[in-house]
Amino acid sequence: MKKIGKGMAAFVCVIIFATAAMSAYEILPSTLGNVNSTVASMLGAVLSIVLILAGLLLSAKIEGKTLADYGISWSKREPKKLLIGLLIGIGAFLMVVIPLYLLKVYELNTSHHSWEKIVNQLFLFIAVGFLEEYLCRGFIQHHLLRFGPYTALMLTSILFSLMHLGNPGITPLALINIALAGTLMGSVMYALNSIHAAVGVHITWNWIQGAIFGIPVSGTTPSGYFSTTILSNNQLFTGGNFGAEGSVACTIITFLLTVNFLIIALKNRNWGKFAEKWDK
Repeated sequence: MKKIGKGMAAFVCVIIFATAAMSAYEILPSTLGNVNSTVASMLGAVLSIVLILAGLLLSAKIEGKTLADYGISWSKREPKKLLIGLLIGIGAFLMVVIPLYLLKVYELNTSHHSWEKIVNQLFLFIAVGFLEEYLCRGFIQHHLLRFGPYTALMLTSILFSLMHLGNPGITPLALINIALAGTLMGSVMYALNSIHAAVGVHITWNWIQGAIFGIPVSGTTPSGYFSTTILSNNQLFTGGNFGAEGSVACTIITFLLTVNFLIIALKNRNWGKFAEKWDK
């Protein structure tokens, strides 16, 4: 019972800090007055990451664990794995969206872009990537590893999807796809034995669709270098107002990539490493 109580206290602690971290990016720029917006965005991202790390550190102390027990560590190999994750995120989303342009489901148009906004969005998605991955693939998924890597992956992905339940334009298929995006990031973490690889996927997946292609990110209004116009009335293919993440193309690609990275994890024996990471 004492262990359960500590676990509950740790969970409440990390949720409080995660909520504060979510608010930090929005609140900080407005409190800095005339500070350059890019500088304010960067500081907001840093504060958001610091807050979630502080919450995780306190949670680990409550449980008698360390950040490494949540899968969060920074070795000399982590920058490379983060970079690989960033590249995977770009490649994965291109695999989703390029067929939609080629099939005339979407049309790519020039836009009144602002490089300042594009960079600001990068800092936003850096904050979101670290926050959501440290919370989901870190704290939650690593706690669930006691039930095995596969169950932990599936349950965490479902919770990740439910976190987006209130997003604009959400549909049943979009919820499935957000869960599959969660399995993709979780399987990348397994394959590369690095939560920062998953962080990288999360950052560029969001950034390239919103800031570059001008496609809604999980239903949110985009502001991109280009703008994307929907040409088809078939929401199954377009994703509707939710964006490409609500399309069947996203379903197919995220599923296939998840299977691919799980196979890699099994072949390089990282699957077994995650099975042993948490005390039974």
